[in-house]
Amino acid sequence: VTGQITLVFTYLGEFQPCIYRDRLLAWLELPWACGLIVIT
Repeated sequence: VTGQITLVFTYLGEFQPCIYRDRLLAWLELPWACGLIVIT
C-alpha cells in the first residue's frame, strides 16, 4: 500500500497546476491523518 500511495502523491503532485497542487496534496493527506488519530 505504501508504494502505491507514493506513486499517487508523485503523479498528482507533478501533473497539477501550481495553484491546485498544495490543496490537492493536503486533501490526499487528510485520510492518513484521520486514520492515525482514530488508531491512537
